Formats: sequence, structure tokens, C-alpha cells
Amino acid sequence: MKKKRGSHSKLILGIVLVLVCTFAWILFSAYSAKQLIAALRAQDSAAVASHSRTLKLSSHTLSILSFHKLPTIETIDGILSIASKAQQATDAIKAVQQSASTESIDLTELLSLAVSVEDDSIQIEKNLPNCKLCARIIPENTQNDVTRVLHTTQLAGNVASSLQHGTHRFLILFQNSDELRATGGFTGSYAVITLIDGVIQPISIADIYDADGQFTGEIPAPSGVKEYLSSDRGLRLPDANWAPNFPTSAKQILQFFALGDQNTFDGVVAITDSYFEDLLTVLGPIWLPDYQLTVTPENLTSVLRSNREDFFAGSIQKKHLLGQFQNQVLIAATDPDVDPTAILALTIQNMQAKNIQAYSSLEPLQEIFSALEIDGKMFTQEATSSLAFVESNVGINKANKHIARAISLQNSGSTLTARYFIENTNEPPGKTQLQNLVDMPEKVRTASDEAQHLAYVNYQRVVYPSSWKISNIDIPGSGTPQLHSNNQSLSPSIEVTETGFLVVVPEKNSTIVTITFDTRTPLTNSTLELYKQPGTEPVPVWIEPLGTTPFSTKPTLILEKNHVTIMP
Repeated sequence: MKKKRGSHSKLILGIVLVLVCTFAWILFSAYSAKQLIAALRAQDSAAVASHSRTLKLSSHTLSILSFHKLPTIETIDGILSIASKAQQATDAIKAVQQSASTESIDLTELLSLAVSVEDDSIQIEKNLPNCKLCARIIPENTQNDVTRVLHTTQLAGNVASSLQHGTHRFLILFQNSDELRATGGFTGSYAVITLIDGVIQPISIADIYDADGQFTGEIPAPSGVKEYLSSDRGLRLPDANWAPNFPTSAKQILQFFALGDQNTFDGVVAITDSYFEDLLTVLGPIWLPDYQLTVTPENLTSVLRSNREDFFAGSIQKKHLLGQFQNQVLIAATDPDVDPTAILALTIQNMQAKNIQAYSSLEPLQEIFSALEIDGKMFTQEATSSLAFVESNVGINKANKHIARAISLQNSGSTLTARYFIENTNEPPGKTQLQNLVDMPEKVRTASDEAQHLAYVNYQRVVYPSSWKISNIDIPGSGTPQLHSNNQSLSPSIEVTETGFLVVVPEKNSTIVTITFDTRTPLTNSTLELYKQPGTEPVPVWIEPLGTTPFSTKPTLILEKNHVTIMP
């Protein structure tokens, strides 16, 4: 059946902007460049200073070149050429916004602009080394960032050129962080976006169990899934984002789709519900007439969550709910009063917070994802050592909405003591089913058996350098935990060990998992990269001398994204 507006994603503008975000900052820098050039021509020093302070990295790149001590014609032409495209780009975005109410969305003009900007950025990058004044007033590391941005812009032109021709399909995963999983949350539904010669076709949304039902084979379940989720059926698609390294999970998910229906995709984008909540702050409340409900940022996840008893291949309840939601979002998003740049801004913010991750088998596109730091790789190669705490809710409930966490690290010689604090502030139900898990362990449970309790049944993993060894793990009241460990190669230069174990935190309780590492060599004055798990709130971190009372002072830092720190 031919779909009307419902064929478009509830995130139509957000998804479109994610796909073209590789060159979106050019629009901001173009506007800033125009304003700065106008101020320079008017010799308005106050305006010049004001615009210079407010410029972002990309706009800073363009505007500072206007002060070129010995400007070349090519440099000035490049700057003015990009600036002159600002209005064209604005008009093109508004055209995309208007076309969202039609059967297809034409990105060809935006893609053409991205291709045309490529030549201008090449000219600027070529002349950047000749800018003597720039060398004096821009720090060397910032100059490197400038070069990286320009290079990425050129890559974006290459990608845009390829997307203008042929058929390209992208898989969009919607992750519910209220049921936390390694890459951000349980994947309950997904969308398929198809581009044909630069035009986005009607977007389809489906329940993850539809695709899972098409897969009849069996893939061995990894530790954690095998013991607590698989029901002896191996790894299934709803749990396929088990690997915390997003490229690994993305490839696993694509394998399921390839084996299930032989469809191939050029890329995967995973988005957590935090992005959707932010989107509603721009669009406003969304009314669902069939359900007599108003969706707000506060209730979005609960309203859009179907009961697990309805989760089976061919189920239409969730499709209908999501379909109506996306229709209403589409109406709100195409309102001429909605500023698409506001949606773009919150999209970029969520990219930085790991609420949007992306993987592509197209090498130029994957390079851009890496440059934008949304490729979801666990660690960079910037630190001597790396450490990650990864949670996965295996209790089949939505406890994570009220879970808090904190980290304490105490270092002495070659001994690192890491404490991971978990607090569950959920209210206990009138009658808990948690005891049933203990009293009837022989009962075979499936994903349809959603728990009514809000105890946090967490398969906790810690990822650390393969050269380190765990000498002790202490979980109060749990005895000796059953450990599952394996070695992994995240890149040619990053070898890690992943150790997993179960941690159960009842409602209105907290616990501290204490892990003692033998790091083999002292960490003092070395760099340590701390991992921020997608789908979690910012995490306070204490880095203290051994013997200090944990969590008793002001946090050393707040982990909003991966952070490289120097160990004391």
C-alpha cells in the first residue's frame, strides 16, 4: 500500500541533517564569513571583534583567512565563493523542509552545493601554509584542526557526488536508553532510508522483530547474551548491538539483515531517545489523536514503548503508534515557523554526546564519520592506556531511566583501584517478580517476558588494556562473581580485554563494584582514556591518591564524552 505522510520518519529533518551533516557546518561558517566580510568593508572594528568571538571552528577557519597578510586571489575567491553560497544553501534547506510533506525529498541541490564547495576548500587549504599572520595568531593544534576540517569538507564533496547517482540505502536504528545496551539502548524499531539519484524515497519504519523473524539461522551468542538473554537461540537481531565498539555491532547488525532478506545497506546510523526528546523541545508537544495522548520530552519513551507481549514478527501495534507519531512530527517539522538550523544545532550536540553514531561501508563516508567523531569507536590512539565501564540491562525492564553512576580511580605504582558506583532510585512495585528469578531459575524466559520489577539486572563489563590483569573484583553481598573474559583487537594498535559479570541493584539501593588492576607498569604521568557509554548521562569521575575516601570530594571531571586524562 502506498504510504502518505506516514512513510516519512518521525525524525525526517533530523535524519536528513544527519546524512548531510558532513558539510552542514559550512552553512554556519558561510553566514559568519558574510557578516565578518561586511564588517571589514564597513571598517566596523567592534562588529569584527564581536563576530570573531562568536565564530565556531569552521567559521573561524574561513574568517581568519580574511586577515591573510599576503592574501592570494585564490584564497579570497575561495572565501567569497563559499560565502556567496550561504543564501543558496539556506534556500535549499527550506526546500527540503517543504518537500518533507511530499512523497520524496530532493537533496540534489544540497548535494550539488557540497560538491561545489569542495574546490573552494581545496584552494583555501592550499594557501593556508602561506598565511604568516595566521601562523602567529592561531595555535598550531588549531591550525591542524583547520586543515582537518578542510580535508573533511573535501571528503564530503566526494561523498555528495556519489550520493547524487545510483541507489543507496541506510539503516536507522532507534535505541531506547531506558533499557541500556552497549551502544546506547535496546533497539526496538528501525527505519530504512533509500536515496535514488539524490532523492530520498518514502521512508519505512518497522519493528525490529519483523526483521528478526526473517532470520532463520543461528549465530553463537556472546557471553552475557548466552547466559541471560538468548534462551538457547543464539544471538538475535534485537540484541545484536551487544559489542560496545559500534563498528563491530554495526557490522553484526548488517549481517543479520543480509542473511534475513538479502538486503544490503551502505551504512547504519544509531540514534538514542535522548535525541528525540531534544527534538521535541524545538517542535513542541506532539498530539496523538488515536491514543488521546500528548507526547512531550518527559513522557516520550514511555508513550512510544509497546508491551513486550506485542513484540513478534508481523505485529502492527507498534507500527501504528510510530506511524501516527511520525505523521504528527512531520506536520510540526514542516511548519514554516520551525527553524531548521535549530534542529541542526541540537543534532550536532547529540552527535558530540554519542546519542548519534554512524558506520558506513563507503570508505569516504566512514572517514567523515571518524572526522566528526561519530563513528562510535571505543577508543582513540591518543592515550597510553584506556578504560571503559559498559552496562547492559539484561533484566528486560526499563530501569535505566532512574539509574545513576560514578567512577573513582586511585593509582599507586602499578596498582589501579577502580570503583564503579551504581544507584537505583526506582520505586519498587507493589509485588516484585525479582524473587521469581531466584526461586524458578529453571524457567525458560524469552524477550516477551518483560519484568514488572525495576531492579537493575546489569551485565557489567569492564574493558582494559590486554597487558593489564584483574587481581580482584568485589561486589558487596554477591560473593565471588562469575567472570567471562575475552581478548579483542579494536585496531592494529589497541588490544583490549573485556571482562563481564552480573551486578544486581534492587530498587532504592546502590552498590560499589571495586576492581583492582595490576597495570604491570606504573601509570603515573601517563595518559588514560576514559570511555563514555552512549545512552548514559554525564558521569562524575574522581581521580585521587590511594587511601582517599572515595567519592568524598568534588569530582575531578564530568565524563560527557571520551576523555583523556593524565594520571597523577
